Amino acid sequence: MTNDEKDIRASAEALGVAFRAEIGPELFDPALIAALPVNWAREHAVLPVRAPDGAAELLLPGPDALPSLQHAALAAGCDLRPAFAPRAEILRAIEAAYYAGRATAAAAAPAAAKA
Repeated sequence: MTNDEKDIRASAEALGVAFRAEIGPELFDPALIAALPVNWAREHAVLPVRAPDGAAELLLPGPDALPSLQHAALAAGCDLRPAFAPRAEILRAIEAAYYAGRATAAAAAPAAAKA
């Protein structure tokens, strides 16, 4: 665990918000993801997800990013509770969340054309 990750985890504990060391596809909610433009998500290193308990969350790289929460909630049209995760993990998850479906669809299209 890096010092940055330790700091983010400590901030999460101090503020009483969830900390997500890893962000898997089971957290991706297409409707939430579609509500935020990918460039904005990248610029702010934030990602809306569906928490294991079903609540909508905004993954943030730490307390300094909390101002992004209100904008993201307005764009998503629902309340988002904050959760912290390492910046690098959020950026990796953004790429997976926004582009994994497109890559799968693009790979399937040539196979469907041959059928």
